[in-house]
Amino acid sequence: LNLTGRPAGAEYWVQFRSPSQPFTERGMDWHFDKDEDLLDEQDLTIAPAISTVTYLSSAGWPLLVLSEPSLATVAEQRGMSTLAPLSGGSVSVFAVFPKLGRHVAFSGNLFHGCPLELGACSGERWSLVVNLWCGHRPLGMRRATAKKGGQQPEVATALAAEQHNNDFLEGETLKPLVEVIPERVPASGSRFPVGFGPWSIGGLR
Repeated sequence: LNLTGRPAGAEYWVQFRSPSQPFTERGMDWHFDKDEDLLDEQDLTIAPAISTVTYLSSAGWPLLVLSEPSLATVAEQRGMSTLAPLSGGSVSVFAVFPKLGRHVAFSGNLFHGCPLELGACSGERWSLVVNLWCGHRPLGMRRATAKKGGQQPEVATALAAEQHNNDFLEGETLKPLVEVIPERVPASGSRFPVGFGPWSIGGLR
């Protein structure tokens, strides 16, 4: 990213999913990351430069990221759809399963979610989500203030929960898990549809 002379920052939050929650709340609907307030107030859709997820546990539904559709730039949206033109070809799906320390980053304009159609998953799913913004500051975003000990309370809560589950050893530092991801894996036999607004993908395998 070229950050010269451009404002840059990050928004973050901790996501928690558990089998104790109602079934419909255990996953995450298909969506685009975007400035939600800007969409509500000005009907413009701006995505972060990069979206990231770092898993703080090894349980729960995987994150799925699709190669298409993607959000159009602001310039492209004027007079046309919010979505960038589709290629007309097949759509690739990238699945990232929860594992303590696993980190994934992808283009912020890509479609993603944690669909419940993948079936039941046991255990609590903790993840730290960080969106990186370049050249745009989301409306309503405020600067974070440092807390004593250097951790924000939400992150500290998640780490404490993991220590309670014995996933962390006392005094151990969480290190990113570096892995080589294969270019292609065989499709499974199961299919499920992907729908969003007026369009849909016939089925992922």
